[in-house]
Amino acid sequence: MDGWRGTAVTTSIFTAAAVTDWLDGYIARKMKLKSTFGAFLDPVADKLMVAATLVLLCTRPLKVAVLAQAPWLLILPSITIIGREITMSALREWAASQGSKLVEAVAVNNLGKWKTATQMMALTILLATVTAVMEDLPFW
Repeated sequence: MDGWRGTAVTTSIFTAAAVTDWLDGYIARKMKLKSTFGAFLDPVADKLMVAATLVLLCTRPLKVAVLAQAPWLLILPSITIIGREITMSALREWAASQGSKLVEAVAVNNLGKWKTATQMMALTILLATVTAVMEDLPFW
């Protein structure tokens, strides 16, 4: 499905996933329903959502003058973001095997939650505007 309908569906699915991810965490914190498995799986789901979206965005050529001159402007930040996510996951896994002092040093904190929220909002905006950018349409 191409055009604005495809963009609307894609953006809606991504937004629904991001909102339900946030809602799940909010409810778990409010009702004190934390679990070890949930603490492990939630960041994995976030990283998978972000990485899959970035990879898929990199597979569609954008018709923007700046990107035509330097196509790496979308690919390099995507590689950097995905690389950082993998590195942090590996670092947390290693720290967990080493002891409690290191686990506290790399534990998820509010800065990480803000980073994830910012990524989700930025990707939602990028998904919502990608059709206009791909077809050289004004998107405002």
